[in-house]
Amino acid sequence: MKTRILVVGDYINDMYLPIKDITSGATEHTTTGVSPVYVSNRGCTFPGGAGNVVKNLKSLDPSSEVSIASQQEGYDTKIRYYYEDGNGTPAFRIDNKSKNWKPANIDLSQKYNALVISDYNKGAINVKVLENLTQLRADPWFIHTKRNPDFYKDLADIFVCNFSEYTLYEAQYNKLTKVVITSGNKSTILLERGRIKEIIKPPTIQEQCVVGAGDSFFAELVLQHLYDNDILNSICFANIAGAISASKPFTHSVTNNEIKSFLEKIHTK
Repeated sequence: MKTRILVVGDYINDMYLPIKDITSGATEHTTTGVSPVYVSNRGCTFPGGAGNVVKNLKSLDPSSEVSIASQQEGYDTKIRYYYEDGNGTPAFRIDNKSKNWKPANIDLSQKYNALVISDYNKGAINVKVLENLTQLRADPWFIHTKRNPDFYKDLADIFVCNFSEYTLYEAQYNKLTKVVITSGNKSTILLERGRIKEIIKPPTIQEQCVVGAGDSFFAELVLQHLYDNDILNSICFANIAGAISASKPFTHSVTNNEIKSFLEKIHTK
């Protein structure tokens, strides 16, 4: 039987544009509030936000059935400029924000093995959407939110946040049953009602582009937890997925084969 997962949240476009010197035949690209920079005509766009979580879920487990409920129209675009002769690491970012966001439409007739919320607080999820989600036949819940977690009360089985988000809402996160706190290449912390239960160090890698690595971590955490219901094992696998993503250029979607290859290399050392 296929694993059915619903992802609800804000879909964002991640655009990458390479910076080049004007003498090399590039074209001028002007952005509001920033001096003109010169970029080549080449560029690439990837799903970001909830879209990247979906892409990672599908690439990590192609057999799963993943659906998305996002804003009905209007997408923010994060434009990341990088030096073309470098390794793809963004030099700076400019956000083009949409003014036409409409909340997600939830189909309550469906049943899912898990609900995954990727909430960038852009407008896809509001109070009405949350009310509808509480009527959805989906269990367990996994939530990553940029807003105050009090908005979701204690609805999630597992909350995921990075260290900056935790620091901003420390008191609120400390009330929750289970919180996984990431901090890039530093330790991942499992928190239960404000008490540290476990500290797990991610593998050491050569970082290339960390954009979207948190989404890869989140997706693998969800899948592994659905497989074995072991939060510590899930964090270990999620750490690997996040590390692999961060070691690649641009917004990378991690595959299960990449994780297997990573583990094989560790075991042969």
